[in-house]
Amino acid sequence: MRGASDAPPIEIKATVQPAQSMTVVAQVDGQVQSVAVREGAKIAANQEVAQLTNPSVERDAALASAQLEWLESRRNTPPRAEPARPRDSLEIAEKILALKQQRYETMKQLRRSSDITARELEQAEVEVLAAQRDVNNERRAAVSAPAATADRRLLEIERQKNIAEQKFAAQRQSLLRIASPIAGIVTKLYVAPGQAVFPRDPIADVSDVATLLVRGDVAPELVRYLRPGMRVDVRVFSVPPRSFAADIDHIVPMQGAGSTSRQATVVVSIPNPDGSLQPNTEALITLRSLR
Repeated sequence: MRGASDAPPIEIKATVQPAQSMTVVAQVDGQVQSVAVREGAKIAANQEVAQLTNPSVERDAALASAQLEWLESRRNTPPRAEPARPRDSLEIAEKILALKQQRYETMKQLRRSSDITARELEQAEVEVLAAQRDVNNERRAAVSAPAATADRRLLEIERQKNIAEQKFAAQRQSLLRIASPIAGIVTKLYVAPGQAVFPRDPIADVSDVATLLVRGDVAPELVRYLRPGMRVDVRVFSVPPRSFAADIDHIVPMQGAGSTSRQATVVVSIPNPDGSLQPNTEALITLRSLR
């Protein structure tokens, strides 16, 4: 009778897949100005894949930067100093106006009795208007300092608003440079110089093949024999075939129920530092001991 140690090995048909794969997409619309990589080339994280051009985005960034620079120059310019005025100058001007008005009222009475000429009355009226003008000027001068303070506050508010607009415009302009978020190999290019692209259009596929995942589906009745960390043999059917001894990384459980359920998946990592193994190559995972 065959013991547990003499049980036949479990063989799982599998496929080699990249450990990490990503499609780089455009986040703004524009026209492809240049493509910095080619298919099959290695690429570092944050390395440029393509450069877009969009006159509207570039104009907004330039305008926001110029507006902020103009506000900064205004902010750094000291306010123009007003000539010093005596504190009681408004009070004096108001007293002069009151005296001129009294004199004008008196002269109107004298004019009715023909004691003065019409010319003299007109002169008194002009003096009242001149005194009223002086009072208005003094009142405006009295509030000029608070007004200047208010202008500085409004200027600072406008400056903060333009800082936010400049950051937003610069961020949109930075999206014209399309970079790979991961290091790996460019497996597919979707664009060429001069091509128009729109948000979410694919630019390139990038895969990290320095480490590969060997994934194989397992029948439900065999799942109970498997657990993460178990030692397995992996044979990759490349040319020539290559074999690895590795541990099970993890097991993706079955999903669904009945005939529509998906089988559990065994995942094993194998190294590929020279990039000689290619994704989508068939492989075989062998579990030799069920203990």
